[in-house]
Amino acid sequence: MKKRKDHEQPLAIEKWGWRYHHIGIPTKEKIQDERYIPHLKFSVGGFDTSPFGIEWMRFDDDSPFDELIKTVPHIAFEIIWKRLYRVLISEFLIKPMLPQKTFVWQ
Repeated sequence: MKKRKDHEQPLAIEKWGWRYHHIGIPTKEKIQDERYIPHLKFSVGGFDTSPFGIEWMRFDDDSPFDELIKTVPHIAFEIIWKRLYRVLISEFLIKPMLPQKTFVWQ
């Protein structure tokens, strides 16, 4: 993979078309104006007022999320699924041998 220069956008943005959405930061502290999501057993807050898209996340002990999500900050991107498929095929996998020239998403 080619190294990018300081002034260039990351490949995910420049070539793949992904858009930044938020930074998710786990916390044990109660979040001001947090919103509880009962079926996922966690609270979120801060995203709607953060100019940088920071989303604080506080998990119940029995939340179904993986421990990694519960304990390590993450960056989230918005992606177009058709574009993701093309990226995965062209950048990481062997080209598919499809019986047709186009792939139709349903």
